[in-house]
Amino acid sequence: MQVNVRQGERAVLQAMVWAIDDDVPGLVHDHESMPEVPVPAGLPTMVERFAAAGIEPVSRYRFWDNFEQRPTQWIDDWEQRSMLDPTYRTWLRFVAGHFADPWLDACRMVVLVDLGGWPAADAAHPQGGFVAPTIDVSCEFHRFDASSDWLLLDGVLRSFLDPGWDQAAGLSSTW
Repeated sequence: MQVNVRQGERAVLQAMVWAIDDDVPGLVHDHESMPEVPVPAGLPTMVERFAAAGIEPVSRYRFWDNFEQRPTQWIDDWEQRSMLDPTYRTWLRFVAGHFADPWLDACRMVVLVDLGGWPAADAAHPQGGFVAPTIDVSCEFHRFDASSDWLLLDGVLRSFLDPGWDQAAGLSSTW
């Protein structure tokens, strides 16, 4: 299936989508584990954190108003922070809720897949001043479960130099 999204005459998104029926046999494995983070109910929302600090929350980017956010970590003075690990973990719940239809709910999750990388990179670079557009996103979904509105956004930006590569050429990998 091909999906094209337009705003007026302007193309804003193009996607190719394919799916496999649940009854098709295949490899089954899990190699990742859930990060050790508090459950959303045990964390204050960003609105509550701002209120506790006496700050009127003003959205720099209206996009984030689509979510109730419960960060697993909090920096009181973000603008004056020191360099942090390139990690961004926050619980997000769409204001509109979730969908029982697996296709619609997958769309809800695709939005989150694209969100974690840049906030993770920004944490490690307090000088700021950069913007990071998405070029390409690839997703695979397993074991659909629409029982919860809450989704953990676990953005980790890793970078390394492989000793077998020509380090003088500056070859590295980031994901």
